[in-house]
Amino acid sequence: MNSLHDSVHRRGGVAATWELLREGFTSHQLTAAVRRNELLRARHGHYVCPHLHPAELAAIRVGGRLTGLAGARRHGMWTPGEPKLIVQVKPDARALRTPSNSRVRLTSSKKTRIKVEWSDRGARGTRSLVGPAECLRVIAIRESAMVAFVCTESALNRRLISRADLQWVLESIPKSRLGMLRSVEPFSESGGESLVSFHLRLARIPFRQQVVIADVGRVDFLIGDRLVVELDGAEFHTDTASFEEDRRRDAVLSALGYRTLRFSYRQIEQRPSEVLMSIRAAMARADHR
Repeated sequence: MNSLHDSVHRRGGVAATWELLREGFTSHQLTAAVRRNELLRARHGHYVCPHLHPAELAAIRVGGRLTGLAGARRHGMWTPGEPKLIVQVKPDARALRTPSNSRVRLTSSKKTRIKVEWSDRGARGTRSLVGPAECLRVIAIRESAMVAFVCTESALNRRLISRADLQWVLESIPKSRLGMLRSVEPFSESGGESLVSFHLRLARIPFRQQVVIADVGRVDFLIGDRLVVELDGAEFHTDTASFEEDRRRDAVLSALGYRTLRFSYRQIEQRPSEVLMSIRAAMARADHR
């Protein structure tokens, strides 16, 4: 017989008590496994492996599966800030508990700290985490248009969803929430690039992404024929070698007749109007032609 840990691990790190009992384990063995920290009792009738991510464990304690921004981050999508917990539960779910204590009922006053999505009808994913497309559906409904756009571009770029998945998301949300989700592309390699893409589209400024220029390589954005926009991401360009390489590229671009505008991640995140003002000013000088 497999160990209790193996049996739970085989089910994605979450198992119901009745499944383990049917497999031949006893209640005494379950209790002993919890005492040895081999398993955790997440809530009544559910055991999990100790390595289960804290956000997924919290969702199991509530009585559902992790979704929304926290779920998207678990799948590897870029997400802004520290996402709040959203738990997706079945429409007929009962006896929801708090994410920190499975013995305490989740009352209306406590729901302000987490959000409950009453719509889990068996969407793809694991027992503790809904699939990437479902996470995006919830994000598109609950978050801002900008956040939904950035997360969706991240999912496409990292191949976490297919075009068919994207189409399902678009068909599953109200038309009023579609916005620029219909124009997402897989070219943005970071959240910062997606933010630039979002604001350029909102400002109706045509652009191309990941354009290859001889002797330089790929540039983040090209507006018109000659205006290059580069983004220094929060996670990049922090060492001397990267700094010097950026300046070399800028010099080569200038020699080739291009004008380069370089922005920091913080600028595009916190002061997008400043970035757009700079781009518009360059275009007014015909730097893009």
